[in-house]
Amino acid sequence: MRAALFVIGAFLELSGLMMLAAPDLVPHGARTAAWLDPRLRQVRNWLRRLVGLPQRGRVYRHALTVPLKVDVSMSEEVVIDPNASLEEKVEFLLRRNQETQNAVNALSESVTATERHLDELRESLETYVADIVVSSQADYRPLRFLGTIVLLVGLVCVTAANFV
Repeated sequence: MRAALFVIGAFLELSGLMMLAAPDLVPHGARTAAWLDPRLRQVRNWLRRLVGLPQRGRVYRHALTVPLKVDVSMSEEVVIDPNASLEEKVEFLLRRNQETQNAVNALSESVTATERHLDELRESLETYVADIVVSSQADYRPLRFLGTIVLLVGLVCVTAANFV
């Protein structure tokens, strides 16, 4: 009885510790499982063919994304008519100055809008990462809770074995 309690207690303690530490020991367990899944499916289908059962298929649904980059550049050269009068040349220069100021203001507004958009994206990414961290901790919470209970039961078994 005493030896059985020691062995059961030790096994339960080890199991509880493994459950508590599983997310830290195997941090990429979900990624590894996703990698193993198609390989194991091939083996299962091969075994099913040997036995004469039909293969099991799998439907994949993925969104299709196509990166697209469009780069358009334009250049413009405006020249003053050499036969224009002095007033026309001054008017042309004033108009060009106004157009340049408008272009600079539009560029400044574009940079400001881009900065605002980047701030929104950063906040969105921070929120997304925080949600992922919380959900991953929530996913492992039942396992850790069960690990704690199993560890405590193992400690009780070993303590009881010491008193028997």
